[in-house]
Amino acid sequence: MEYKSTLKISAVVVDGRTLGFGTNFGDCDKTVVSVWDLDKMEVVKQVPVAGGTESPAAHANAPYVAVDIISKDRRARTVQLIDKKTLEVVKTLDVGGHAYFPEYSADGKFLYISAGYNGDEVVVYDSNSLQKVAAIPMESPAGIFSRGRVKYMTRGLSPDEIGSLK
Repeated sequence: MEYKSTLKISAVVVDGRTLGFGTNFGDCDKTVVSVWDLDKMEVVKQVPVAGGTESPAAHANAPYVAVDIISKDRRARTVQLIDKKTLEVVKTLDVGGHAYFPEYSADGKFLYISAGYNGDEVVVYDSNSLQKVAAIPMESPAGIFSRGRVKYMTRGLSPDEIGSLK
């Protein structure tokens, strides 16, 4: 299978394994989130999702990985939540506008999602219950970007690991 796409990864430790959740967008024949065991560099599962995805969000203190759906229809208003333990989509949130770049708060208690185009707000959800707790009016929000993300997970490859992948 050949992919002509971009891959973005969000990583988190689950039950002692470092899992990377890779989203695919571009010219792919599957709409999946690829889950990698980053310690073994093996694909664990490909989770079917509602469309191409762009920016996964994961946090050690949150039970879900959030992925925004990239499309030109109503699916672009949605974010799907993948349970980190079962590796299944457990909920789809419709944020009311184009969903961009979900991100967890630094402590992992809240999930922030931009709802641009017609939504014009940032929507805030409780990370555990997935209940909407706030909507912050904003003109054309285009993503949530947190410098806190690197505080809780960074995984690089050594030169030996890179060489073994060739």
